[in-house]
Amino acid sequence: MTANQPTNQPDHVNKQTNKQTRVEVTTLWLRGGAETDDLLKRARVLAARDNLSLTGLTRAAFVEYVNNHYPGNPGLPLTHWTSGEPLSIAAQEKLSHSKLPPAGNIYNLKCRFCGTWFETDKDMPLPACPKCAKKPEGST
Repeated sequence: MTANQPTNQPDHVNKQTNKQTRVEVTTLWLRGGAETDDLLKRARVLAARDNLSLTGLTRAAFVEYVNNHYPGNPGLPLTHWTSGEPLSIAAQEKLSHSKLPPAGNIYNLKCRFCGTWFETDKDMPLPACPKCAKKPEGST
């Protein structure tokens, strides 16, 4: 069998030892250094107090963590926090139809040079853009 071929074995391996079934889950590796040495020293002291091996202490910590945290954060949807809340002004502007010409004599224009939106009266000649000061073609 080559390394690329999949196996039909589960992620863990069951071992029959002393009439007990044991499941191998993982190997724990820690980064070396003074902090890790201190951590292991304190872990051995805690394990000795409870008459456990370091493996037993790790197993107990694993079981305690899973029992306290399973199934994890349910990931509440955003609407859980915002339902019933009014839209912000920015959201209202983005969702509004402000880019359409309003009813009446006022129109919203977009400068074709710089993209700035501005208002003008339909009865007046087309003004220069307030941002770039360029006039639209055909205006006087």
